[in-house]
Amino acid sequence: MEFDAWSVPRVKNRSYIRMRRTLGIDSFGFKLRGDPNFQKYNLIIGHEGFGQWVNLASRDAKVALVSGFMPSGIPHLGTLCILKQMAYYQKFYNAELFIPIADIEAMLVRGKSGKEIKKIIPKFIAHFMAAGIKIEKCQIYLQSRNGKTLRSALKLMSSFDMKKLEGLYGRRLTRGEAQSSFAMAADIIYPFGFGYKNILVTMGIDEISHAKLVLDLVRLNADTKKISFTYSNLLQGIHGSKMGKSLPQNSITLNDSAEKARRSMKRWHRTRGPSDDLELNMIRWFSTTDSIKGKKALDHSIATVTELLEAHQTRYAKALPYAKKVTDSLYSKDDSFYNRSFLNSRMFDTL
Repeated sequence: MEFDAWSVPRVKNRSYIRMRRTLGIDSFGFKLRGDPNFQKYNLIIGHEGFGQWVNLASRDAKVALVSGFMPSGIPHLGTLCILKQMAYYQKFYNAELFIPIADIEAMLVRGKSGKEIKKIIPKFIAHFMAAGIKIEKCQIYLQSRNGKTLRSALKLMSSFDMKKLEGLYGRRLTRGEAQSSFAMAADIIYPFGFGYKNILVTMGIDEISHAKLVLDLVRLNADTKKISFTYSNLLQGIHGSKMGKSLPQNSITLNDSAEKARRSMKRWHRTRGPSDDLELNMIRWFSTTDSIKGKKALDHSIATVTELLEAHQTRYAKALPYAKKVTDSLYSKDDSFYNRSFLNSRMFDTL
């Protein structure tokens, strides 16, 4: 199956094993600290180089994790799958998180205005915090205001053949998509400048073209530093395709009420029947109880999601005032890093 990094694909759970072979990635057979759900229920489809990263992290070596987010809409349950992994690696392996806010991509690919982006960023940051990420231990920045990554992106772009780029992505790219790809690549290699020798990137399997570009660039520059990738399965939306921020009608967003989420899931069940890809994945990602089938699976998945949303939104409401201050700080400096001095670390223990 060919993926498009900017589309919303339809993928069935049973397709993942065959897909792993086709894409040439390794199965995720690691035993991790704390037995997280994404390991327990095989929700990571595959990886490239993760063994070296986790071995270093297990020896308390200095390790980094990069995962960027495009502020094109409200984060959804699929976004939370990535956030949960980030919070996990920060807590159990002391990973330094680098979180680029891909405002360049939102403008060039999704047509968002600067005003729309600035309005939504506090919500993103509050959701990071509500998901368990310790924001005071992260490096967050805007793509458009980080001069180092912008210069790096231009350098990478100037040294790469456009036909080769389109070969990696499997189609002709718009200028905006091409520029966004190199901005993303620059974000991923950015922690090398802080002394990190091995970087982990967590992403959905549909974004594997981005990983191919970065790995190709690293090989092209004969760099001895290592970049590892993990690829998670895709949380299916209400209408069958992957949840996406640009398609809120197909998603259960992190700002949806528990009642709205319940109605959406019942509507799916009523019109399409029982769905392992929606109901059981909800349970596997967000519950500690083993998967069950039939009508019980629907009831269990609804209970799991509604309880999750209610607890998450309570933490989100507490985090939002601080997230607004972080956002103001992002826009107040050319290097875009927020000023950590105003953050009271004791506040995070209450979320």
